[in-house]
Amino acid sequence: MNHIEIQISLCPIPLRSVVLVVLGLFIVGILKSQTCDKQTIMNTLTYSNEIIQNELFDEDELIRIESEIERMLEGCRDSNITGRDTLEYYILLQLYKISESRADIEKMVTLLTRLSRRNITIEEFNPTIMLHGISQIYAPLRISYPGEDMTSMAVIKSVQGGDTRDVIMELLPPVDAWAGDIDQKRNLKRIELITQRSRAGNFPLYFDSYDETDGYFYFEVPYVPLLPESQNSAMWYAITFDGKKRYRTNFSDNMTEQERIIELEPLENWILVKQIPEKYVLLTLHRDTRVRVLNKAEQRYLKSNEFFVIDQGKEKEYYLPSNQNYSIEITTPGNQLFRNIERVAWLTSLILLAYTLITIAG
Repeated sequence: MNHIEIQISLCPIPLRSVVLVVLGLFIVGILKSQTCDKQTIMNTLTYSNEIIQNELFDEDELIRIESEIERMLEGCRDSNITGRDTLEYYILLQLYKISESRADIEKMVTLLTRLSRRNITIEEFNPTIMLHGISQIYAPLRISYPGEDMTSMAVIKSVQGGDTRDVIMELLPPVDAWAGDIDQKRNLKRIELITQRSRAGNFPLYFDSYDETDGYFYFEVPYVPLLPESQNSAMWYAITFDGKKRYRTNFSDNMTEQERIIELEPLENWILVKQIPEKYVLLTLHRDTRVRVLNKAEQRYLKSNEFFVIDQGKEKEYYLPSNQNYSIEITTPGNQLFRNIERVAWLTSLILLAYTLITIAG
């Protein structure tokens, strides 16, 4: 055989369990018997809309109902009901509104991208323009760890009293940040969400983003709200790690990406663990091995910028996203040599055959 196929099927981590309310139990009961019922779906979308319109909405209940709506979307995927495309569009649209209310920018971007691919338009809602707007308001905050070998993915852990735990990062905005800005509420919610995730252990210091130019992994805080430019450090972000080390950054849109980098200095009780997060799968292969990765859901081969390939000398490390189903085609050096010899032999045979026919004809 000239190649080996490896099937990898990985599912995303399920949402955390939440407290169910009486209305929620009623909706779940209906869903068990009706997987893609229009009326049930519209009732659920309306209910979720009522939740997010409340200034003090129940976060746990919103997460639970968001999960139910996602199941509805999955249940309608293979349905033949009339108007399915329109129904799916409105489901995606409501999921976007839920994500926006929670300042979950990552999910907002994913949903806007999916909505932009639909052949449905709604007045005053243009996903492409909204995606551009997000790119003007938010940017990734890069944190590097100089002085350490960061050529492989790793995570910083804190050792306290013999126990090892994740480092807690807190991002503190300046007082009255974005005052008078239409995005102030969402920006503050975004900062709060980032800190909450870290405190809950859902945002460990994984150095899993890669700088191809300088060849090192770094930790990235995605979609951090940009600040107005200021020479006053009191108007900058304050970032603390484990409540001890504090850094400040203006983080304005007038700064270059390199100027926004924070170089982390280790604390005495920190350790660097070579470890990859669950969102990646690592393949270590001989450096001369050729690899092609097929996204089975989309039936296309992944581009080079969709996964990491790190040259480690005699071997290469392939870091693939774990939230997709793959068919991985691996061609070893020996098999490649055999294929080249086979091609040369076939071409030689054709030339000899052509020469023989010409000779006979002459």
